[in-house]
Amino acid sequence: MATIDRPTGRALAIAALVLAALAGPALAAAEDAGAGASPADPAATSFRTRVNGAIDRGVVALLRQQELDGSWRSNTEAYGGGMTALAILTLVKCGLESDHPALRRALRFLTTRPDPVKTYSMATTILALCATDPEGEVERIERLTGTLLGWQRDGGFGYPDYDRDLSNTQYAALALRAAAGAGVKIPRKAWEGLAEWTLGQQEEARGAYAPAGFRYLEGKDATGSMTAAGVSVLAIAAEGMGRRGRQALEVGRARGLKWLETHFSATTNPHPRFGGPGRDDEDAHHYYHLYGVERVAALHGLDRIGEHDWYREGAEYLLGRQGDDGDWDRHQPNTCFALLFLSKATAPTSGSGGRLTRAYGTVDASADVSLLASGDTPLTLWVGGFGDDARADLEWPGDEGRGPRVVRVEYVDAGGEVLAAVDGAPGRPSGVERHAVRHAFDRNGVRSLVARVTCVRPGGDPTADGDRRILESAPLEVPILAVDDPTLRRYVDDRDRDRIDPADATWSSSSERQGHETKFAFDGAHGTSWRSAEDDRAPWLRVEFERGVRATALLLGPYVDREDLGRGPPPPIRVAVRVNRRDPTEVRLDPAPDRKTVVPLERGARVRTLEVRALELADEAARRTFGFTEVELVDDR
Repeated sequence: MATIDRPTGRALAIAALVLAALAGPALAAAEDAGAGASPADPAATSFRTRVNGAIDRGVVALLRQQELDGSWRSNTEAYGGGMTALAILTLVKCGLESDHPALRRALRFLTTRPDPVKTYSMATTILALCATDPEGEVERIERLTGTLLGWQRDGGFGYPDYDRDLSNTQYAALALRAAAGAGVKIPRKAWEGLAEWTLGQQEEARGAYAPAGFRYLEGKDATGSMTAAGVSVLAIAAEGMGRRGRQALEVGRARGLKWLETHFSATTNPHPRFGGPGRDDEDAHHYYHLYGVERVAALHGLDRIGEHDWYREGAEYLLGRQGDDGDWDRHQPNTCFALLFLSKATAPTSGSGGRLTRAYGTVDASADVSLLASGDTPLTLWVGGFGDDARADLEWPGDEGRGPRVVRVEYVDAGGEVLAAVDGAPGRPSGVERHAVRHAFDRNGVRSLVARVTCVRPGGDPTADGDRRILESAPLEVPILAVDDPTLRRYVDDRDRDRIDPADATWSSSSERQGHETKFAFDGAHGTSWRSAEDDRAPWLRVEFERGVRATALLLGPYVDREDLGRGPPPPIRVAVRVNRRDPTEVRLDPAPDRKTVVPLERGARVRTLEVRALELADEAARRTFGFTEVELVDDR
């Protein structure tokens, strides 16, 4: 259902401020002044605008990568919901409200799955719950925190089934701090243990304030990421312990801070033993290192680390590394760490927190008309301005510099449907009128939109077709990601509806890829998947049941390379579905990346064998992406 409304001038001015730096210095100064911002420091305004834009693009990238069951896919097999919890924490810290439909689905995924069994996953789950609903989830937070405390050994934390290490300990400390903030009582001995064990991971140093870094575990070298972790853990332990017994802890913190000052780098994870820059294996943790630096600065209230403006230098590095699709290195954890750094997310003392602007489009003087947009659900659309040639042709004598006379503005989607329209005032020049509307879509997806502006020629009659000229903007692609889609909400609970019991099933396939084995089509998680080999032109997947499964429908969850969304429509794929020994049924898979394909079965049929076979996979792109995140049998009787 579409809604049309006129946004306030203030709302448009704020959105224009975000767009200003993209449209050139002259426009930037004008829009800054219109929004009430001080134009005295355009460099600072440009930096803030660039950072806010990077956060927005990163948030969009994360939202587009969410799976059908509400999860995020990175390391699902090893860490379960850990990546999902990290994504929730990141999105909240970047400014998403906890009632955003994507976050509600993700929280539903977390709270309906078994408790985490890894320290990282347990810690990030506690952090996510504390960031979204600490009061409503207090019992769950308290229970998870109790389990986490049970994994503490001699003060430190491991996976938990391996030896303790500083990375797991760091995450446990962050989670304990968040739980304490939510009202969970943490025993003093837990804080004392954290401090004592962490100090044991620090290098030896001569002099009370000589630099001394921290290592991952005994026998390893000190690095930037681990020193940031060690200093943060000590700061958190100090908070929990209060004033008693903190002398040795404070010395360790001071030595660690001095190490960070001495070896600071915004472009690599420092590894002084190897000449300062990190080695390849250390560089893999650089985003994690930068987030560690942000935590240190936040917990200590630092604007600078030594001579370094840590935030400015780190942000400039991250701005230069962000991909065209808004993520970092096509890697979900790195994207989260980058966004957590940019939003200064650890504590209020480190910054104002993320503020989503979600603005799209630029003002182009060479285009007839520029379309701008901001928001999501609803989306605000407006005319950003007219090009030089259009003004020269359409401005009436005496109206020079005041814009064409507008009869009507229509906002049109890629299919030609008019989403909203605004009548102009053709008796006068348009001036600064934006002809703004709000429109609410009923489904998520990337929308291609055009502004179509009807103007009256100089001296012409606005009612006469021959005296009119229609201007069109270039298509503007806008991702819509905040629609509360009932289908997506239902998908989160499909695992509970699935009648397939892996213990009663035997599966096979024509081929599989490493990390995308056949078993993952039946494991109840959309973060894992079965994919056939790229050279398999006729892939098939088969499952047999010892006792049979009663079902009314087959659900096929498509494998989608979510990092590649937006690079063009997926190739059409047809499959043949065969149940037991019946003749196969030909089915066209739903091309929408956010929809499962539903195959109705004979009502109450008992399925003993099920086969899904691809037809005509001659297209290379189809073979590259063919597979399923989940194959489910449901009984809706």
